[in-house]
Amino acid sequence: MSGRSGTAADDNEDIDPKLKDAMLKSRKLDRILQRKFQQEKNIKRERLELNHRSVASCLETVFRNVNKKIALWKTPKSKPQFSGS
Repeated sequence: MSGRSGTAADDNEDIDPKLKDAMLKSRKLDRILQRKFQQEKNIKRERLELNHRSVASCLETVFRNVNKKIALWKTPKSKPQFSGS
């Protein structure tokens, strides 16, 4: 910047129109890119949450089944009744 004092608006007026257009396009593309990054971040977060819920559900089912098996093992088996003939 030169030794003169001025506002940002004054500086923008001194900029070449092609350069000014390029800067505006760059800002617009930056906003689009930022939105895309945010969407990807949200999708990744949702995918991880879904994966965690799925794993938790599977583990819950496995534990429930294991507990049923353990309960069956602990129940006393009835002894077969033989008729004494």
